[in-house]
Amino acid sequence: MTFTDGDTLAGDFQEQFYLAATPSADFTQILTVTGGTGALRFYNATLTGGGFLNLATSAFSTSGGGTLNRTPEPGSITLLLIALVGFVACRGLYRARGVVD
Repeated sequence: MTFTDGDTLAGDFQEQFYLAATPSADFTQILTVTGGTGALRFYNATLTGGGFLNLATSAFSTSGGGTLNRTPEPGSITLLLIALVGFVACRGLYRARGVVD
């Protein structure tokens, strides 16, 4: 999907139609978001939807929902790892000097 500001969401789209009552058709949709560009770069989600389509009149109704999740950017994870390494190193120095048991 491309938005008006040029940012995109990328992923896999699945759609299934139930044609047992032609010309009417029920359908379900699943969009698995795996990433994007711009402000949507670190997003992931599973969005679901469904609806009804009348093939004779081209009338349809649809609804859906889901929540986009944002994974931490790599810089935040790196900063967290550096802080943890620093904590362990400081604790080791204090322990070697006998300050901390």
